[in-house]
Amino acid sequence: MNDNIKTSLGLLFPFSSIALFVYFCIIGSFLAAILAAVGGVMFWYLYSVVMESEMPDITGNMIVLLGGMLAVGFFLNYGVTKNMFGGFNINLEGTTASAVVLFFSVLLGINLRMRPAASIKPDTLETPIASSAEPTLAESDKFDVSNDLSSDAYNENYSYYDPSEYEYPGDYDYEYDDEDYELYEEEQ
Repeated sequence: MNDNIKTSLGLLFPFSSIALFVYFCIIGSFLAAILAAVGGVMFWYLYSVVMESEMPDITGNMIVLLGGMLAVGFFLNYGVTKNMFGGFNINLEGTTASAVVLFFSVLLGINLRMRPAASIKPDTLETPIASSAEPTLAESDKFDVSNDLSSDAYNENYSYYDPSEYEYPGDYDYEYDDEDYELYEEEQ
């Protein structure tokens, strides 16, 4: 299966968990909403491991979103209680648990945002981290890349460039019919 198709099918898990979360919040079952948010993340990760698909670029953003939903579910289930007059009381322990869940989900989501795995210095072609299994180059073998286009650095006599390969062959017909390609003549 194509990697793009696998990744797109994997995104059905978090999107369906968002829909289930909204549904359970509307009907007032906040514990089920918490389970929907957690289940969406867990099934998404399990799917990507089993199908060996790459996680998309929006993985960190989805983790922040699902963690925010999880924090809202915690707050609605454990942080808010109804009193006998029809009002709401805020429970400090539930609010604190909700804030901790939100903090760690945002922290995890920011760490999972797409960033380059290794950076290469712009002036050399060496990688910053050299593995012990990889052979290292001697200082004289390293290639220095420069953006200088002076006459010394810019040489048109490449060994692989042969201008005669790009010319027309000797039997090429340069003539054309005059009636096919008539030039605009002034009318007299």
